[in-house]
Amino acid sequence: MESLSYHGFTVANILADGKFQSLERDLDVVELFAGVASIHGAAQGAGVASAAYDIIRDPGRSDSQGEDSEDFSCKQGFINAIKLVMRLRPKGLCFLAPRCGPWMWLNVVKTRRCLQNQYWGDRVYNQEANESAIGCIILMELAEAREVEPVMENPVKSYIFHWPPFKIAMTKMKMVCAVTHRCSWDKKKKPRIWKKYRFIAKGTWIKAVVKPCRCGKVGHLRTSGVQVKDGKKKVTGIPSRLKESAAYPSSLGAAIFHAWQKRGEAKDEKNAAASKRTKRVTNSKKATRAAKPKKATRAPKPKKAARAAKPKKAARAAKPKKAARAAKPKKEKKANTRKATVHNEPSAKKSKVTKELKPSTQPVATAPAPSWLDPGIGDDVKRSQPIAAASSWLTPSVGILKALLQSDLTGLMQTEPRQAPG
Repeated sequence: MESLSYHGFTVANILADGKFQSLERDLDVVELFAGVASIHGAAQGAGVASAAYDIIRDPGRSDSQGEDSEDFSCKQGFINAIKLVMRLRPKGLCFLAPRCGPWMWLNVVKTRRCLQNQYWGDRVYNQEANESAIGCIILMELAEAREVEPVMENPVKSYIFHWPPFKIAMTKMKMVCAVTHRCSWDKKKKPRIWKKYRFIAKGTWIKAVVKPCRCGKVGHLRTSGVQVKDGKKKVTGIPSRLKESAAYPSSLGAAIFHAWQKRGEAKDEKNAAASKRTKRVTNSKKATRAAKPKKATRAPKPKKAARAAKPKKAARAAKPKKAARAAKPKKEKKANTRKATVHNEPSAKKSKVTKELKPSTQPVATAPAPSWLDPGIGDDVKRSQPIAAASSWLTPSVGILKALLQSDLTGLMQTEPRQAPG
């Protein structure tokens, strides 16, 4: 990006100009576009060297184009603004609040600023406002180069915050944003004028002025209203309220000044305390080191010396059992003798595999007989048991059972079996 220029001045040629460099740095606070100069007044009240700059500050002189001009749009007026910034001491406050009218939505019918044209709008109508904004950026960059705290204010909805040259410069400077409500600083009776200020500053100290609205249900006095003209509604600004809203309440100006002042004091106190603390710690460490006697070299302990002198044990010979195990050839793995069970058998499970069993000398158990036909009963078979209750596989023995019931068992065994009829 090319360096910005306004009235032929850039940050580089201002810093290289001997006339500006020779100025004495005798100011702590400078308020540009001061209006009612609430910040300048707070600084003067605190006995701090301060200066205010505004076209309406001294009618007949500040609004002219002569040597005392404070008209930012003319060359001499801009030169006088540069001189004030160059007179600021390091860590001083450079506060700017450029005119917001050309950047607000209320005037968009004339300015034509919108997202599509990157908020440049009608370049002929906005030429003066755009060039003045570039002048403000140059002064803020100049303040930063001179180790001064730059701060700029515009309403929250101002298009200047979305304008590319301003966005690029503020991003490069790593500025901090803070928003506060005007009504929270106003001492007048409610309802109060509704307006939100956005501050862009180099340090986070500006966040000390953030204050929310506490008006509640009382409401606010709006800076714009709706008018009906030729059957059409038109939103227009209310001049008296717009003028009043542009002026900071005295309490807000004092808050900005004190936030900047406390920021400097807090940093100085913090740095001084830190330096004292580090000096104290280093001195105490040096004193303790000097007073502490140096340790004598310790003699080796007797146990350690004896261990070091003792010869190391010879490696043990391998035990005979372990040697024999190592020499013994490994057994070959047995072949897998597992086989699948026959799926036709009712007792076999489908996915099970059983091991092949070795032949056994034990008798194979048979299925138990019905309880009333237990083989151990013998002759004590109950006669009352009905024959029909026996299973079908017992039918051929019916004749023998009848003989047992009618005759003696011995006589039955001596008789010869009957022959089947021929």
